[in-house]
Amino acid sequence: MRFDALIIGAELDAWVAAARLLELGKSVCIAAPGEGSLHYAAGGLRVLGRVNGGERHVEAPFDAMAALDDRHPYRRCGEEMIRAALAWFAGSPLGAGFGPGLGADQNSLVVTPAGLTLPVFSACRHQATTERIAGRKLVLCQFCGHRDLPVGLIAAELARRGERTEVINIDPPDDRTESVAIARAFDSLGDARSWFAGLKTALPDDAEVVLLPAVLGHERHNEIVVSATDELGLPVFEVPTLPPCLPGIRLSEACERHVERQLGIVRAGCRIAGMNADNDRVVSVRDDTGRLIEASIFVLATGGVLMGGLQVDSRGRVGEPALGLAVYQTEPLSRGDAEETVAALHRAGVETDASFRPRHGASKPWRNLFVTGRNLAHWDPGAEISADGVAIVSGWAAVEAARAELGV
Repeated sequence: MRFDALIIGAELDAWVAAARLLELGKSVCIAAPGEGSLHYAAGGLRVLGRVNGGERHVEAPFDAMAALDDRHPYRRCGEEMIRAALAWFAGSPLGAGFGPGLGADQNSLVVTPAGLTLPVFSACRHQATTERIAGRKLVLCQFCGHRDLPVGLIAAELARRGERTEVINIDPPDDRTESVAIARAFDSLGDARSWFAGLKTALPDDAEVVLLPAVLGHERHNEIVVSATDELGLPVFEVPTLPPCLPGIRLSEACERHVERQLGIVRAGCRIAGMNADNDRVVSVRDDTGRLIEASIFVLATGGVLMGGLQVDSRGRVGEPALGLAVYQTEPLSRGDAEETVAALHRAGVETDASFRPRHGASKPWRNLFVTGRNLAHWDPGAEISADGVAIVSGWAAVEAARAELGV
């Protein structure tokens, strides 16, 4: 079968590229070896939180981008394209679960599962941020038997920052205590308001904000949080749990649902194991069963080292297993200095031109092959707190660069 575009991977950059291509009227197939890393995402879009190994959080991401390496994906795109990509995401069904801050220029600080703060460009709609909870009496709710939210640690960190916090224990909607199961139990409640009426009787009289684990529904999430706010008469915000994380699962499923509704094809469990080329063009790829898939353009969005999109051999060399692309790394990884090794590992990746096209041979780029997200070299998603932004921007930019090949 032949498509206008084949996208390899199920990362956020893969879904962005697929959704944008479908908007342009192109046929799209996603070859997804697994679920992707969104199930680990705790919520909030990380665009740029730190630069050059600094400990201080970045307040204004666009102002800080000038300090990045010239080869960084953001510097390759430029501010105009970055803003266009983020604005597109904010207005698309993929960005529906995020708040209005996606159009601002400032980071906000969200509360993490450890109680620390993390700078994000846009928090999820009902996510706990320092701005939303500051200076008010907080009631942090713990579900009995639920082990995926370390409430003691979170309460201690909140208190250290001067927030008045009280922890209360409550029973979940039924006897299930795993995060996804609790979310589905909320979905199954006929009238969620009655459950929150019971919670209201357990709240202290001086409560001003209610913090709950981010498990308030899977399919009915927004409806359930609104019911909680109405019944309790107080602001209700969620604190993300340890993985698997419902905010990330909801985003992953929203992406897949949107692509399939637009008639994109998703082949789950499809692992690409090589490609066939004609001069500087990729003609087809083959999966691990030997089946060929032809397309006009190809996008590699397999998630880097984290998700097996890049692999390290026994000699410390990083390789790209799906298409055999050359990988940039500063030097072979060693066991000598763990911190330096981790930094080198994250900065390793496929070297591309300004259009995110990888090279073959000496210097010539593939005309119709693009690399996005964590597979790219010269950036560190963990140290920079930038994974979601680079995924969105590079996925968008790859499609923009592919327009000539697609005739749009």
